[in-house]
Amino acid sequence: MKRHAIAILLVPILIVGCHGNSIKTEEFLQDLDYYVNTIHEAHGDPFRMISEEDFDTKVKALRQYVLERTKGKISIVECFYYFQELAASIQDGHTKVYFPNHSWEYLEPIFPFRLKLIEDEVYVIEKWGNDNIPKFAQIFDINQIPIETLYEQSVKLFSTSLDHAKALWFERKFSHLLSTYHSLKAPWKVRFGHNGKVQTGTVEGMTINVYLAKWRNIRKSQFREYSFTVDGKKIPVLEIPSYSHGSEAEYHKFIDKFFKKYKKSEYLVIDLRFNGGGNGYWGHYLLDYLTDDPFMISKRFDFKVSDYLRDSEYAEKAGNRLTEAENGEYLTIQSNQMWTPKTDENKFRGKIFLLISERTFSAGAVTAAIFKFHQMGIIIGQETSGREKLCSDPVTIELPNSKLKATIPVAIYTLPGNNPDRGVIPDIKINYSINDYKNGVDKEMGKVKELIMSNGLPN
Repeated sequence: MKRHAIAILLVPILIVGCHGNSIKTEEFLQDLDYYVNTIHEAHGDPFRMISEEDFDTKVKALRQYVLERTKGKISIVECFYYFQELAASIQDGHTKVYFPNHSWEYLEPIFPFRLKLIEDEVYVIEKWGNDNIPKFAQIFDINQIPIETLYEQSVKLFSTSLDHAKALWFERKFSHLLSTYHSLKAPWKVRFGHNGKVQTGTVEGMTINVYLAKWRNIRKSQFREYSFTVDGKKIPVLEIPSYSHGSEAEYHKFIDKFFKKYKKSEYLVIDLRFNGGGNGYWGHYLLDYLTDDPFMISKRFDFKVSDYLRDSEYAEKAGNRLTEAENGEYLTIQSNQMWTPKTDENKFRGKIFLLISERTFSAGAVTAAIFKFHQMGIIIGQETSGREKLCSDPVTIELPNSKLKATIPVAIYTLPGNNPDRGVIPDIKINYSINDYKNGVDKEMGKVKELIMSNGLPN
């Protein structure tokens, strides 16, 4: 699909229906002023990917659009999309608005598929409805609107500068967007291709509760260990899909036990392909077991001082200097740039393979960046959605009238590496075809096995 640069004028393409609770237009404009002022005051680096002038132009365009097009009231769902488009223009991943919980019912019915973009084509890789559209079908259009058009409209909501991350957001969010943001109601007429034939099917949709249950069965969060065998060698795998599952004590106990068990193994696989983040110190705790030497965890880590930072959980990172600092200043967290690993008899001394993907984000990408910079092993997979230079440590605010919740990052965090505007790039890049999904192939693990067969060295 053709990727477009972000538009200067923020004018929503489609107006969603008046779902759920509403607020007055003047109340929306009050929320808009509050949100924009908070971004200027608290955001660590809001105008890195978009200029302040272009951002202010978007705000003015939105204000004018709302005054001209609305009739005294705006639904909360509409408010959400307006604010999310504005948040997405900053393109840092952590600036976002949350869909209002009390409006979940208005998302029904849900488009009952899990989609996957492969070489700019959209495929069904999970089928959850009773329609006649088969798994692995390619979708061409919905209600005669090309899927490429729906994608290009949707990306205005995705808070990232990376094309592969936009594709991931589309895969995750499209089923929700179809009936609200795009105003296409069930049943949907879908033109699709399968086994060389082009057909049309009718899709009725499914309830939000059933849809979310299906996703919960796919989404991973529990850290675990398992192993496989290559040439008679037992290869341990440490899978950590998040740095937020359970308590820190449980996580430490699990990591300690794992390395005590496998410290003498010749090879190790660490799987962060599903790791969307959490507590970054959990990643440092993992890396402790891979090296004896101090390692760089950031090139730059600065907090922008504001009342929002002072009232947040991150204030202790800034320490006593925060008391004397003026709002708008930046405090550099010098002590966090280098990390000294603990001394432990269970350090791993063998060859290490780290698996990453476009789903690796935030603290997951931090671990991958440190691992790569210090050459701790071979990285296999896809470029992460987390950039090497990012805004981190998001605070949550609530807009006074709509009561929408939004996150705004208050820190600038530059990771070790040489590509600040890119994610962590693997040493060995893996691409998937639709046939790989049909056959249930795990190509990253396949590459690991191939490398072990050749003594763990890339060709």
